[in-house]
Amino acid sequence: MTAPLPHRVDDRPFDPQEGDRLSPELERYYMSSQWRMVWLKLRRHRVAVVSGVLLAALYLMTIFAEFLSPYAPNTRHVDHIYAPPQSVQFFNQGRFIGPFVLGYDQTLDMDTLKRVYVPNPAKVHRLRFLCEATRTISGASSRPRPTWSARPRAAISSGSAPTASGATC
Repeated sequence: MTAPLPHRVDDRPFDPQEGDRLSPELERYYMSSQWRMVWLKLRRHRVAVVSGVLLAALYLMTIFAEFLSPYAPNTRHVDHIYAPPQSVQFFNQGRFIGPFVLGYDQTLDMDTLKRVYVPNPAKVHRLRFLCEATRTISGASSRPRPTWSARPRAAISSGSAPTASGATC
């Protein structure tokens, strides 16, 4: 035969809620609204917070897109209509000169009659912010407004001169 299992009987009255007591922090969490619980969980996820801030910045930029855009929506530069996009660079020939893009040299391939654009390191167009550009905003008459602009090297040395986009800095 097996020995009886030892057990202990508590003299205190039985309280069914005794084991379910929560700390004030957990009680506040479980008693909060669903939106609050989602926010508390989301706040701990760093990638989600960074992504949310980035998404909010992009939405904010759409509100000010007309102010941030360098040209009117219908502006076309037919001299460079087939030119490939350029990346913004900061160093030219090992020297830091700030944000700039390189100018293109255009040639015509006589075999295919295709325009060929080759970046020319001698043509440096520095980027400026809050330069005056004249353009039509939302169908209104044109007026000067701040925008991004690139100026050729000759315009940089000679002072304030208009660029191909009509911008002056």
